[in-house]
Order: sequence, then structure tokens, then C-alpha cells
Amino acid sequence: MIAYIIIGINTGNAFGTQGNKSLFAMISNIMQAKKQSQLINKNRNSLTSGNVVGKYPFTATRLLNINDVLGLNKYELRLMRNEILARHGRIFQSPDLVNYFSSQKWYKPVTTDVIPIRQM
Repeated sequence: MIAYIIIGINTGNAFGTQGNKSLFAMISNIMQAKKQSQLINKNRNSLTSGNVVGKYPFTATRLLNINDVLGLNKYELRLMRNEILARHGRIFQSPDLVNYFSSQKWYKPVTTDVIPIRQM
């Protein structure tokens, strides 16, 4: 796709004003998607290399059992659930989660989409 765009520009193909705007928007979207993909891959690599961060790091390495959640209140369970997503760059909409994860040094917001890493 990028080769086609470059050829169109180099051959002097007249896209028109609207075409140029669309072309630049398309290039911008491609570059933004590439950057987002690189950040997601960086987050994945840090998790698989044993650098698991957060208050509940064990949620990244194994299935939970009753002892892991026993005694936690609803808010702590909510943080535990969402920490899994936060490690993968999830951008949160809920103000309490935005505030909590924004205060974590390791948190790098990347995407609003949940991307499955692997099945356990």
C-alpha cells in the first residue's frame, strides 16, 4: 500500500485537493497504526521477559485461584482485573481507573481496543 502511494506522488499523478488530504490522512493513519503496534509489541515483550509489573503481577503468569481473591473488596478486584489490561496498554474511560493507572510508573496507555495476547 505504501509503495502505491509513493508511486502516485512521484509520477505526478493529480490527486486533486481532496485526494491530497485523503492521501495524507491515509499516510498518517498508517504511521499511527505502526507506532501503536510497536508500543503494543514492546508491552508484550516486557511481559514475556519476566518483567511483570503492578500490584498483582501473578495475574500475568498463571490462572487465579480462590486464595488469590479471598479477602479483596470490590474495588481491589476491579483493579486486579483491569491491571491485566493496563499491562497491555489499555486506555481506560472510567475516571477512577484513569487516575489509578496514570499514577503507575509502568503504565503506558496505547489503545482502547482489547487485543488478546494468548489463551491460557
